[in-house]
Formats: sequence, structure tokens, C-alpha cells
Amino acid sequence: MSGLNNRDVEILSFYAENGNRELYWNYLAQKPGNDGYGLLALGVVRNDNVPGQVANNYAQSAAGATRPGMTERDWENFGVDLMRRDLAERQEAMRKNEPERALNLSAVDVTRVHDQSFESAGIAKEAWTPRKLMEMAERKGGPAAMEEIWSGMLDNQKLGIYRGVSTLDEVRAHTDFSSLSSIGRAGQYVADMTAARMAANSALPNTDPNMIGSVGHSYIYSQHDQSWAQVQQHSGGPMPMPPRISTVRDERLIAELNDTRELRLERLASRDERHPDDPYRTIAKSPFTLAEAPSITRDVETRLAAADINSQPLAQNIRRALADQMPEGAAISEDRLAQFTAAAKIARIGDQDALRVDIGSGGVTIRGNHPAQVAHVDLTTPVPPQTESISVFRDAQAAQQAAFGQEAQQVTEAQRGFERA
Repeated sequence: MSGLNNRDVEILSFYAENGNRELYWNYLAQKPGNDGYGLLALGVVRNDNVPGQVANNYAQSAAGATRPGMTERDWENFGVDLMRRDLAERQEAMRKNEPERALNLSAVDVTRVHDQSFESAGIAKEAWTPRKLMEMAERKGGPAAMEEIWSGMLDNQKLGIYRGVSTLDEVRAHTDFSSLSSIGRAGQYVADMTAARMAANSALPNTDPNMIGSVGHSYIYSQHDQSWAQVQQHSGGPMPMPPRISTVRDERLIAELNDTRELRLERLASRDERHPDDPYRTIAKSPFTLAEAPSITRDVETRLAAADINSQPLAQNIRRALADQMPEGAAISEDRLAQFTAAAKIARIGDQDALRVDIGSGGVTIRGNHPAQVAHVDLTTPVPPQTESISVFRDAQAAQQAAFGQEAQQVTEAQRGFERA
């Protein structure tokens, strides 16, 4: 029989009691027959993919009206509360002898959990990303339309960028264009979602205890002298410039950074605190993070320029940086250069960044202008053929172009549509 069983509930209860969000959602993400909610939730817990980053940015922005200044630990506590309410819904389904619903909660169930958690935290329930859209769908098409929206949100076969565009289409479909108030609500929702999506462009995962913030403005912890440095990335200038780095001296800020770092260390340690009967010994990866993005579609690949990867400006920049580190007369193979270039592209290193290259016995590390832009290539494994690196480079390039260009155009068109209506 599909669905949850009593042992599943026992394991989930163990994780909920211990506040272990990652292993709780990891268990649900790997349980056969699951609908994808666990995997979606993992992206929120770790803030390591576009859907998770959008959800977190959207909620944080909404919380500013009633709970300004919430720290990462505050949000962790919120997440633990939500997890425990989620478990209560699943336990209730089991008591009603509904194991399938216990595994895959309905849109109504999940909405109720989020409503209760946000309201308990003193935050408007609309802070949950799909809440307004699901309300619009239910108002226009009934409960079935609401379930359809939720099913679409769980489709992890779609990249986050395409899911975002799909969401805009859903907003249009469920907007009552005969009502000015409906148009106004829809337009505001699109604007809020756009802001959250754009903020996700510079978001960093919250899995690194020594790097907190965003790509443009982050704080780096030095384990050598136990101090924090503020790193501010320059943008908008005609020429690339190195980041501005300064020591953090504000005691209140240092205390908050230390607390956030301690929280992240606690999260990392909790990954090993598994229930003895948990069969899922690995942590599920969030879908479609840039570093792990699979081929988007063959159509996108065929549209990309077929230029030799090693003629790209990024490759030439890497070649020059490597030449400064290598003995005179030494040369780098074309396959290896292609591998370095693909790795740098995934790390979002810019074509004209001032590169820093460290060549060790086992690998090469390439750093861009920002400390978060780090590419590492293992030299102990065979170098892949140039064709394989080209494929990786193209996928990363396509993901970046889509994230920074195509979606912005779709958003603009959607907003104009609402204005015309």
C-alpha cells in the first residue's frame, strides 16, 4: 500500500521533536510515491536554489510590515514550527486511515499549515509565496483550481526560471479582469514576486557558516583571527573592480553574525543525527541549482552559439591567469582549459574578472571578484573531453541567460498586460 506507515511517522516524529528540518524533509523527499513537496521544502531550508530563494525573499519582505529585523535564527524557529504543524497534519491523516494523504498533503492541508505558522509568528499569511495565487484560483475556479496550482508548484521537472514564468501565466489566467480590485491585487502580487525573484539572483545558500549575506554584500568569517570582514561588490561601473573589504567592528552586528554562524554549524552537525531506522543515508540535492543544472532542453542548446569554448573571453582570461602561475614553456591542454572554463562559468565568474589562481598538487582553484565566485577543478581525475566541457558551459550559460534575461522580459510583459487591463 502506498503512502506513509507507522514507522515513517515514528521517524518523522523523531526529526520534528529534535528540530531537524533538513532530515525531516529529506525523508519525505525520498519516500517512494512522494509528490515533490519534500524536495521543494529542502530548497527553502538550505536557500540553495531559485524556488527556495524566491520563497525566502518573498516571506522576508512580507514579514517586514509586522516583524521587521527577523534574524536567520528567527526564521529557523519559524521553520521548525511549520515542520511540526506539518507533522500534525500527517498524523491526523493517519488517524483517519488515509496513508496516501499522509504522504501527499492536499493544497488545503498545506495552506492551513502555512496559515497557522505565519499567524503564530505574527506575520500575514500571505507571506507564503503561492498564497495569493491560490486564493485567486479558488475564487475563480473553486478547490480544483487551487489543487492544480499546488500541483504545478510541486513540479520539480521544471527549472525555477520556467516555473516563475508559468506562475505569471497562472496569475493572468485567474485574474478577474472585470474587477479593478482583482487587477490591482494581481498586479501587486506580480510586482512582489518579481522583486523576490530578482533578489534571488544574488542570493547565497545558507549552508556555509563562514559566508553570510548575498553576492553583492556579504560577510566573511576568518577562522584565523575569529573576525568578520564585510565584502561589498561594486556594480554598474564601466570597468570591473575588486570588491571593497572592511573589518566589521559593530558589536551588535558581530553578535548577530556569530549567532547565524553557530546556527549553520548546528545545522551541519544535525545532518548526522539520523534515526537508526532511516534508510535514506544521503541528503537529497535541491533540483536545478546552477552548479548542478542538467541540460535545460535540446532546443536551447541548439540555439546557443556553437563557438569553440576556448575562444570565449572567459577562457582567454583563465589562460592568461594560468600562464602567470605555470613554469616558463609549460602549456595547458585544450581539454583542460575547457574544463577550467566550464567550472568558472558555473561559479558565475565574469569574463573580465581579476582572477586569482591557486595551483596545488591535487587541484586548481580559480577565484573571481567576489569571494563566493570560486571554481575548483580536481586534477586527480581524468580530464573530460572538450565536448563534455562545452556541454556543461552551454548549460550554465543558458541558465544564466534565462535567469537574468528571458524571465525579466516576461515579467515586464506581464506587468504591462495588467496595466493595459
